[in-house]
Amino acid sequence: MRLAAAMSALLLFTMAPRALGDGLQTFELVAVDSSAVLPGEDTLVPDFNDGSYFTFDLMVTTVNADFHLAGVDATLTGPAEFFQHPAGGLVPPAPNLVEQYPAVEFDVFFDAGPGSDPWVLLDDLVQEAQFIHATWFDTEVDLPNDTYRIARFSFHFLDVGSATLSVEGRSHDPAGSGGAWFPIGPLEVSVYYPEPSSLALLALAGLLGQRRGARRL
Repeated sequence: MRLAAAMSALLLFTMAPRALGDGLQTFELVAVDSSAVLPGEDTLVPDFNDGSYFTFDLMVTTVNADFHLAGVDATLTGPAEFFQHPAGGLVPPAPNLVEQYPAVEFDVFFDAGPGSDPWVLLDDLVQEAQFIHATWFDTEVDLPNDTYRIARFSFHFLDVGSATLSVEGRSHDPAGSGGAWFPIGPLEVSVYYPEPSSLALLALAGLLGQRRGARRL
């Protein structure tokens, strides 16, 4: 009911009409590399990139269906929580903020493609440790057929284990594709911490330590 009501409200913000036609939007979760931020480089989140932080972008591919608005539920399971940087907000951070706090680029926010001006409905927003509900829309640009980011979801582990990020919702193009609704997901990705390669290195280090200890006896 929450999502349906929010979507109905958003129809009030419909932009100038465009040509109707067949359209398509498809969605996927894509892993984001944040390794350029070194541990300790961000003074507000000094442990960022200690191996326990993971980031995924919700990407849309459009074919004759410009992205205008969406509503999603994002859920985490396992020993992990969504990551919201202390200096971050609900939309992509400004370049000067990223320069000051590099990790702010890798928290949770909502987007609408290059050059967009995304707006998030605060009355409809729910942000919890393992659940996010958000509805947002773009008021600025009509983009050509392309693939681009419309949201970023980041989380960090509180303990060793596996976590699953699930995203589900729908998107609406009120004019360009005849007012069509497009399902988002359900999309799902699972992550292990430490990653299997890290576990192997830890096991090897332990084994070598045991062997060195045996030699000293």
